[in-house]
Amino acid sequence: MADPFEVRMRFTSQLQHLNASVTSAQKAAQYALRFRDMDEDLHSCILEQLERNNMNIRANIMYFIEHFLDMAQRDGHPDYIRMMQRDIIRVVDAVAPDDGSGAANVKVVRKVLQGLQGKGYLEPQAVSQIEDVIKERETNVTAPMLSLWTTLRMEECSQRAPLTRLAPAAVATLATKREGSRSGTSSPGVEVPDLGRDWRGLGPCISASEFKIPLRIATPMVPWIC
Repeated sequence: MADPFEVRMRFTSQLQHLNASVTSAQKAAQYALRFRDMDEDLHSCILEQLERNNMNIRANIMYFIEHFLDMAQRDGHPDYIRMMQRDIIRVVDAVAPDDGSGAANVKVVRKVLQGLQGKGYLEPQAVSQIEDVIKERETNVTAPMLSLWTTLRMEECSQRAPLTRLAPAAVATLATKREGSRSGTSSPGVEVPDLGRDWRGLGPCISASEFKIPLRIATPMVPWIC
């Protein structure tokens, strides 16, 4: 049995050395599929490298994701697809951050999202909503902007209607945050406020003056008045 630490380190190295070639993407994807029993750990490697590396590496990883999901589908391992659907907002926010530093990556994100939509990995409405937000990140480099999830959630609050489903696996993520908020607990790196019982649809419409958005990447202290 392979050593989990060694597998993680080798996969991390492959992600860091990705380039624009299909060959490098296929090599990394084959490695992840070879150790599919560690899928959760290897998926977390992808997220970590997206958030820790420079913008060029993040763009290469974004391109890799589409090849990776194609190979995972052909290899009969849908768990990798499910996890990427669940974390697609986190991926987009890492590749094209809301501070404008990844403005050059917006075109990369758009191209990959359209590819994922065309292959059925993401729903059209989800991609449309995300593209509406990242468009601002491409045209406004210097002004501070809200994270993708914050922007979409505020739109829902203003319309007093449930947020359109982003991906099949996203509901489970939101349900976990909901239970965490009720029990007073949260996952590492996620700050969840006490939202009480005012949950509507997939998330709350809060009648409070201000609180911290329950996402690690979100802009703090944003008022949502409904």
